[in-house]
Order: sequence, then C-alpha cells, then structure tokens
Amino acid sequence: MLFFRDYFAPVLNNGCVKVLVILIFGLYLLGAGYGITQIEEGLERRKVAKNDSYAIEFFDREDDYYREFPYRVQVIISGEYDYSDPMIQNQVENLTQTFENTSYISNTLYTESWLRSFIQYAERNQDYLNISIANKKDFVKTLKELWLAPSSAFSLDVKFDDTGENIIAMRFLIQAVNISGTEHEKEMVRALRKICKESPLNCTVFHPYFVFFDQFELVRPLSIQNMIIGASIMMLVSFIFIPNILCSFWVALSIISIEAGVVGYMALWGVNLDSISMINLIMCIGFSVDYTAHICYAYMSSKAKTPDEKVKESLYALGLPIFQGSVSTILGMIALLLANNYIFAVFFKMVFLVVFCGAMHGMFLLPVLLSLFGPGSCTRPEIEDDVKLSSIEKSLPHPYCIPHPQFTLNGSTLGGAKGGNLATIERYTKKPYKLFPEAEKDLGLGTSEENSSESSIQSHKKQSGTFDDAALEKRYRDAWRRNSEHAVAYRSPQVLDIFGHEAESEYYRYKQSKDVVDGPRGRMYDSPSRSRYEAAHRRYSPPEARYTSTPNGAYTGNNGHLFRSNSYHNVHPRFYRESKFP
Repeated sequence: MLFFRDYFAPVLNNGCVKVLVILIFGLYLLGAGYGITQIEEGLERRKVAKNDSYAIEFFDREDDYYREFPYRVQVIISGEYDYSDPMIQNQVENLTQTFENTSYISNTLYTESWLRSFIQYAERNQDYLNISIANKKDFVKTLKELWLAPSSAFSLDVKFDDTGENIIAMRFLIQAVNISGTEHEKEMVRALRKICKESPLNCTVFHPYFVFFDQFELVRPLSIQNMIIGASIMMLVSFIFIPNILCSFWVALSIISIEAGVVGYMALWGVNLDSISMINLIMCIGFSVDYTAHICYAYMSSKAKTPDEKVKESLYALGLPIFQGSVSTILGMIALLLANNYIFAVFFKMVFLVVFCGAMHGMFLLPVLLSLFGPGSCTRPEIEDDVKLSSIEKSLPHPYCIPHPQFTLNGSTLGGAKGGNLATIERYTKKPYKLFPEAEKDLGLGTSEENSSESSIQSHKKQSGTFDDAALEKRYRDAWRRNSEHAVAYRSPQVLDIFGHEAESEYYRYKQSKDVVDGPRGRMYDSPSRSRYEAAHRRYSPPEARYTSTPNGAYTGNNGHLFRSNSYHNVHPRFYRESKFP
C-alpha cells in the first residue's frame, strides 16, 4: 500500500520517532511486568456456568457464608496394620494431631476419628462391660460388636479383608478452616500431602475438589514450559526460513515480548491463569509469529541498500496485510462476546491482546529494531561513483528508451558510465526500459511475498495492443542495429538523440531558420535535406505515414527524407505533452 511506503515508513524512519517507539515499548514491558506480579491462578466454580445461570448465585452464597469451614477432608490409611498395637495407635494419633496443628485444619472439636473415639470408649467401659482390646482378636471382636454397628456413624470408616479378621484400610475426617481462595487451596493441599509423606504410615488425603486443586497446581509450570518450548520451536523455524541469526533473535524476542504482554495485561483485564487461559497462551504463539517472521523475511528479501529503505519496502509489502489480518481477526472474534460465558470471553480477550500486541510489534517495534540493530545497520551502502540508478531512471522521458554505452539518450546520464560500470550498462542494454508500465503494481496487497504483483494485476486491465516477447525482441534488435550505425563517440557536454545527432543545437538551428526565412539558413532548410524537426519530417512521424527502405537499411518517407519508424518509435501520448521537441 502506498500509504505505508510514502507516509508511514518515512515517519517511522525518523530518529525521534524511533526513540519514541522504544520508550513506549519500555513502558509496555513495565506494565506487562506489573501485571505478571498481580496474576491470580485458578478457575472459580462460578465462572464455569453461564452468566445468567442460577448456579452462579448458589456458588456466591456458598462462598459468602460457608468459606470458614469449606472442606471436609478424608485421611485414608491403607495397609494391613495391627491397630491393637499401642505403637500403631500412637502413630495414628500423632498423625491426627499433626493435621490439627496446621493453620488450614480446625481443632479436635471437628475431627472425626473412629480409633480415637473407640480407644476412649474402651478405656471408660473396660470394667463395666468387661471388654478387652489388648490383642488383635479381642480388638477386632469388640470393634465389630460395639462400635461398628450399621447405625453407627463410623460404620463406613473401617474396611476388613475377606476373612473379616484383619483391617486393611481405615479413614478419619478433618475439617479445613478459613480457606478463602485458590492460593490457599493449593497451599492447603501441599501442606496436607507433605504431612502424609513424612508419616511412617501409608496415608493420603482426599476431597472431591482436590482434582481441581491439582490442576491449579500444574497450570503455572506447564504454561512456562510450553511457552518456552513453543518460542524455541518458532525461533528454529524462523532461522530455517530466514537464515540470519540476528533476525531470528529479533523474531524470538518479539514472540517472548508478545507473550509477556498477553500474560501481564490479561491479569489486569480480570483473566486468571487457569487451564483455559493456558491453552490460549500456547495458541497465541502461533498468532504472534505471523506478525514478526513475515516482516523479517520481507526485510531480508529486500534489495534496498540501506536499512531504512529495507524497512520502507517491508512495510510497503506487508503493512496493509498485517493491518487487514489483525482487524479482520478481531472483528471475527467479537461474536464470542454474545455467548455470555467466561470461557468464550477469555478466548476473545486473549486473542485480542495477542493480535493487537503482535500487530504493534510487527508494524512499529520490529521495523525500528531492524533498522537500528538488524542486518546491514552497522555498514554503509556502496555508492556508485560513475552513475546513480535513480537519476538514470528519472532521465528517460518516453516509454521505450534504447540505451547505448557510447552516448546519452534524450538527456539521460547513462553515458556518464564511460564503460566503467559494466553492471549498470548491462542492466540498461538487455531490454528496453519501460517508463510507463502496463499496470502499476501495488506491493501492499500480498501476505508473505516480496510483492503482491499477482494480486494487484488482477485489479488492472492489461493494455490492449501489447506485443509478445519475440516480437518485442525483434523490434528491439532492428532498432538497435539501425541506431548503432549513427552512433558517435561520447562527449559529456553534448545531449545526443538516439541517432547520435546533437538534439538541442539542431533544434535551435531549426528555430532560427523559422525566424529568418529568407536567410541562408532558410534556404538551407528549404533544400531537400530539410530539418527532421519540421512537422512533416520530424523523427516521430504520424502512424498513417508510409515507409520505404533504402539499400543501406534506413527508412525514408515519400519524399526520401529520413525519419523514425512508427512500428517501434511511435511516441506515447504522454510524450507529446512532456517532450521539449515540437
């Protein structure tokens, strides 16, 4: 798009603008860092339901009135232990007291332990009921007859083997207290499991919500691990397709910066780090690379000599596609907001953040970094001493110009090469230079190509009457052979036309002859060899003229005077307006 080449890129290449972009990028990183420190982990139960669901009100009431004693945790001891043994009884009691002494578990008032209650009951009624729990057999018999009746509250807390003589599993209940959020829940699970690990008994803790707490525990390390792996793979792929270490480094840095911005600003936008946002973060790596790798590829593929020109060509080729892609993606995701669901809202917020940050990196930050620290930024481009290509291109006024290494053409400075710049001469002697192309190519409509000529040509009609390559080549060779016969040695002060004549001096002689008709110059131009600048004999004759060929290969009209052939040298309509000749 011409806007990015002619207006946007020159502004971005300004030194003050580059400093401003880097300062804004620094503020962006500071805001992202602050957001990362404020991020919350976990998925609240109310967010899983629809926004207008009655379940949200239920979860809110539960959190308001029942968070002081939220979870009834089960402690399960597996294995065939002799619970009549005082040592085993002490180990179980010590384990129970250790749980009760933590800040996440309430006191003994809310603990339900069948072993503690049964031992106290047996000690109080040993003489009155004549019971004994000194050995394993008596312990199991008394336990079954007096304590584990079907109506007892502890009937489900003890598990016997098939023989009914050995206890293979048991449980007791403890009460969690003052658990206010996801962080407390994760810390509680870690603390309880640590106690179980340090106990000599084979024990574990269980609650139906612990599976969600385990998920919260894994979200952060998995997110960091997956983002590092994804960024590394993207850097490797970028290096394969853009074989430049420095460009691959800037691509990887941009991906990391985009991911950091998404994580930080999603926290400030009210999105927690949970399984849903983790999946979106991993997906966002693929979104972010679209806006950075393509710019680097266009920068490396550019034939420009200076970094600023490379940036201009890169933005000319990809500025509009990046803008169109980002806007269309955001507009397409807006429909998710109509779902009234936390999951879809999170997806929209994160995709919006990654698309916006990626577009800003691709259109502002990355071009500035490449122009300052990219390939070629520390070297000065080689400047040709003999000829500047831009001046050559601007000096050719009509559609088809045939250069020659020995003389200038219509005011061009190609002759200034003096045979020293072979590459330039070869460039301008292979094919006729076409000043007015059939269709101006718009390089801003492509996606990842160096230009978008294919897409832009589709929007332009090719001019009718164009010739194929074979006819154009034959016409070029015939004109070159004819013109070479009239070539003269190169003289820098002169301006020669394509036949080697002094164009300006003969033009002024022709003007003087028109002013003094009766003078010797007038009689001279009234002779059969009249000036080729008269209307009937000028070089560019009208199309309806007839041509004949002389034995030496020159073209003449009906009166035998030499002039240009309209089959190749007919003037483009624009040349009639711009030419200095009559």
